Amino acid sequence: VIESTYDIYIPNVFSPNGDNINDIFLPVFNCDQVTFYNLQIFDRWGNLIFESNDKDIGWDGRSNNQVTIPGVYPYLLQYELHGSERKLKYGDVTLMR
Repeated sequence: VIESTYDIYIPNVFSPNGDNINDIFLPVFNCDQVTFYNLQIFDRWGNLIFESNDKDIGWDGRSNNQVTIPGVYPYLLQYELHGSERKLKYGDVTLMR
């Protein structure tokens, strides 16, 4: 048994190409006690192109029902686990087709 000291894993690449392998960008928690969740994805100009308040709903690589181009997209993730302070993670994810 390996215990993780990390509460979340955030992938850095995904490929929404319809093969059902890594088609959704979705942070993965190692527990079910998420009491707050907000994921935002931005385009290169800083425009918000995706937002979710549900930890089970990830980004499928679309914006306004249009397929986005391959590239690097910044994200901002805020979350809170039961009994802990709100945390902020940010970085970028590479979208490949």
